[in-house]
Amino acid sequence: MKSFERHLTDVQRKQLLGLVRLVHESDTRLNLVAPGDIPKLWERHVCDSLQVLDFVDLCGRNVVDIGSGAGFPGLPVAIAVPSARITCVERIRKKAAFIRRATLELELHNVEVAWADSTELAQNSRYAGCVDIVTIRAVAHTRESLSLASGFLAENGFALLWQTRDQMLREPLPAGWMDEWFPTETDEGGARGIRKAFRATASSSLG
Repeated sequence: MKSFERHLTDVQRKQLLGLVRLVHESDTRLNLVAPGDIPKLWERHVCDSLQVLDFVDLCGRNVVDIGSGAGFPGLPVAIAVPSARITCVERIRKKAAFIRRATLELELHNVEVAWADSTELAQNSRYAGCVDIVTIRAVAHTRESLSLASGFLAENGFALLWQTRDQMLREPLPAGWMDEWFPTETDEGGARGIRKAFRATASSSLG
């Protein structure tokens, strides 16, 4: 059992299992995740998403999840941290529609779904420069990820990137950024972790 699992309520666990069921039921039609991931949705997507809770306090935070796909990590985080405000950004219409459906069926009241290109959305005054945390999981190269995140982040905000350790070592940060590396547990071998990236001029007071 992962450490974060001990803090889940029965209701939260039921919601997370409901999300797994919805992805499983819809994947063939919508191509939500890689075919080989279907038998391992709990471990590869739910647990991988929620390992962030071991390193970062998301309570009360305004979070934008770029490239949510099937809703990972945005929906698991929304379930596990009801006080967080999550915006799932997905540019592919059918995937955004799936996230919206999952949000309704799982009765998640702290989630908004944006069917939009993240670059364009970051220019919206509602999001530009006022987001605490941007999450990006398996979307893009580090430089591109931080370019996408930059327009959303408030002065002391930061980005959380799900990466392999090899990717972290191969992909240096752009000038003006600093990072911390948090290795995560995996049952499949290989070194994975979450890379916390923040502007060098920003404080790390958000934790």
